[in-house]
Amino acid sequence: MSDKSIHVPHELQRLLGDLDARPDPVFQDVLSRTWQTSPFLWGLMRRGDALGAFLGDGPDAMIARALAEAGKGTAASAATLRQAKADVALATALADLSGVYALEQVTEALSGLADRAIDSAIRIAVDERVSGAPPDGFCAIALGKLGSGELNYSSDVDLIFLFDGSRLARREADEPETAAVRIGRRVVDLLQTRDSNGYVFRVDLRLRPNSEVSPTA
Repeated sequence: MSDKSIHVPHELQRLLGDLDARPDPVFQDVLSRTWQTSPFLWGLMRRGDALGAFLGDGPDAMIARALAEAGKGTAASAATLRQAKADVALATALADLSGVYALEQVTEALSGLADRAIDSAIRIAVDERVSGAPPDGFCAIALGKLGSGELNYSSDVDLIFLFDGSRLARREADEPETAAVRIGRRVVDLLQTRDSNGYVFRVDLRLRPNSEVSPTA
């Protein structure tokens, strides 16, 4: 493909000029088409230095940094997790559309992000109830696409929350069951509450046994 066959929207031209970036023709074609047809990715490209990081460092490095941020546990936050999701979504999609990533690399990146984000959300939720407490006694089991490491761009995460009442960190007045349910609700809130920066993942707890009547943990 020659440069002459590529129409680059003016706003994208300005953004690339600001970044002093000159992507090769394959990436430039993908950026142009994505800019014109995907409002979601168009928005991600305009945020901060995300596009510059992708063009400068490549998808592998960008995704590795995002996964490291998402896996910081109590040093992370809901905002950190949303930013990591945005970076992984952008880097994965552009690498996918340009043919740099195979399907297995796409699902691995998205599933890896979900795994680390869920782990951090559990650690945050436990720490919020008992400061400094380890997350021992509470865990999430992934089912569905995440359970097999095959998340796609629009997947939710199917989870079962389990707890060990003898090990669960809880406030003095809390029964183990009450504390576990509240921790589970906070994990869901951290992952799926939407704000101006989007959300991390939608959570579906309906695959747990007797979901209509059983507690969420």
